Amino acid sequence: MSNLASVLDRLRGSVGISFSATSQFPAAEQRAVAQSAEALGYSCIWFGEGTAREAFVQAGILVAATSDIVVATGVAVAQARDPHAAAYAGRSLAEASCGRFVLGLGISHRPNVERRGHRYEAPVDFMRDYLSHIRSAGELWAGPAAPSPPIVLGALRKGMLRLAATAADGAYTYFVPLEHTERARAILAERFLAVSLPVVVARSRDTARAQADVFCARMLAFENYRNNLLELGWDESETRGPGSDRLFDALVAWGEPAELRRRIRSCFSAGADHVVLNFLDSASPGALTARAELMSPDG
Repeated sequence: MSNLASVLDRLRGSVGISFSATSQFPAAEQRAVAQSAEALGYSCIWFGEGTAREAFVQAGILVAATSDIVVATGVAVAQARDPHAAAYAGRSLAEASCGRFVLGLGISHRPNVERRGHRYEAPVDFMRDYLSHIRSAGELWAGPAAPSPPIVLGALRKGMLRLAATAADGAYTYFVPLEHTERARAILAERFLAVSLPVVVARSRDTARAQADVFCARMLAFENYRNNLLELGWDESETRGPGSDRLFDALVAWGEPAELRRRIRSCFSAGADHVVLNFLDSASPGALTARAELMSPDG
């Protein structure tokens, strides 16, 4: 486990922001939004890895553009690179940022993995082996003196959460209701738990769903997210398409800022150490900056 766990301690009780929507922004626009998020008091920038920038290249852009905010892969796809490459990239970014980097790793989804030309193997076994090789890579590091960054695992179900509790520094959960956060906290014990919270600023559910249903339908098309909800007791009929209204309310925070802040507090009360706001109604740099300002931790 990491020698830089102190960066996770710094994030406890704080609010971060998701930059996944910025993957198609030009680098100059990403840098400007990152600097705004830092100035607004967000503690950490999280972003996923999909069909745009490679995760560690993206992290390098954001680290270089900022001076204090933490940058985290949320998550880097493990199958996209061998564990030694991930270990060396993570340590390089931790050294270059003076410890402002968190290495989030995940196994992605079967269609995405197979699209890359890889086999989708048993997730927990694959990740356990991957982490073992990352530890081995640390013994071979010949770069500048620098500790490894903390590692958090993209985790949904019990097996991966247990691995995050025993072989990593914590977990990052995505597209989950509050009851999942309570379960994750029980399994992780004192390990770090970051929870992604989809957010739409809207006065009615209909307006919120118009902004978020495409996102929800895309997430519910993945068996990992669907199976996690079924395991939590949700009925299969509620997980079809963009999901039922009841499921939408459980997964997406919508409303005016005061209601959204209550939802953030609910995540902390359920066991989250750190809440990551994923603004679903922000398709442009200006829109993301405006939403970030509206929900600013310093506001």
